[in-house]
Amino acid sequence: MGEEEISLRLLHHFLLSLFLSAFVYLFTKNIFASFLCFLAGFLVDADHLIDFWIYKGRITLSREIFNEFYKNFGKIYIFAHSLEFLIPLALITLYFPVYGIALLIGFLSHIITDYLTYDMHLLSYFLTYRLKRRFNIEYLCKKKDYMKNKFKHYDWEISYDVIKSLIPIHRMLDVGCGDGEKAEIHKELVKEIIGIDISYLKLKKAKNPGVQVVLSSALDLPFKDNSFDLVTSFHVIEHIDKNLVMKFINEILSVLKSNRYFIIITPNRRRLTSIANIILRLIKNNVKYPMNPDHKHEYTIEELEKLFQNSMKIKQIEIIPIGFIRLPFMEISKVPKFLEKYSDQILIIGKK
Repeated sequence: MGEEEISLRLLHHFLLSLFLSAFVYLFTKNIFASFLCFLAGFLVDADHLIDFWIYKGRITLSREIFNEFYKNFGKIYIFAHSLEFLIPLALITLYFPVYGIALLIGFLSHIITDYLTYDMHLLSYFLTYRLKRRFNIEYLCKKKDYMKNKFKHYDWEISYDVIKSLIPIHRMLDVGCGDGEKAEIHKELVKEIIGIDISYLKLKKAKNPGVQVVLSSALDLPFKDNSFDLVTSFHVIEHIDKNLVMKFINEILSVLKSNRYFIIITPNRRRLTSIANIILRLIKNNVKYPMNPDHKHEYTIEELEKLFQNSMKIKQIEIIPIGFIRLPFMEISKVPKFLEKYSDQILIIGKK
């Protein structure tokens, strides 16, 4: 969907709202009711600004907001486009009939116009339905490939951009690849991708033609020294016993070529959502991380800085806080500067 098409639809909403507000004034002679009708019909689209802020971490009134950002975002929140608002509007109509009807006319005209012109399911205009579908655009649109997004989470996009900045890359190893889905998104950047995982069941699900998978432990990589241009490991280090972490790092460094990079992403122990761990530990005091019981040790930014500085093989290291909040139904990728210590995840990029 191009800028011109969306801008045209905004113009349609404006003109329709203007026409309906004039219609309301013609019948009611009430300028405030007419104004409410216009606001309800046109300003519903203000929630796109909120979606853009969640995605980019800033507000803009430029045409950038209409430049297919939903395609890259992969989520549709549009909180104001929710038919649940019919309940409070109906209550307003009971006590203030003129104002309530004016609001209903404006609001419903917007929703109906959107439904007739966009490819979203009717159920997608219910906030509860979008919440159930985790606001995932693929489930909310009629066409399965409509605005399909290859980045399931913000950290996928961030790691993709980092890897893109390192090309050319001939051979990449993904340590702890699971079913290979995340590794597969890099196939256009890398000539050969190999993924290893200790779980046979996960590898059995791997059906990504761009990734060759191998059953192996991250603590004993079955490859020759200096055989990869890039080594990645996403959400693995927290699953390794703390006393074995240096062995894990050294295995990565041994198969990595000199002057090449490794990338690791791990959750931040101080992330805001870890408050749930603190609360749940009161109930399950024998579990270290109740929200993620399979985690052996989660790290802070300071711990990771000390950990990687201990290796003589690493020439350069950068610790980057990424993401602010990641919930099943919402993700905010932009980290406010003063809250970086409490970022959702931590990206480590190092040079051997």
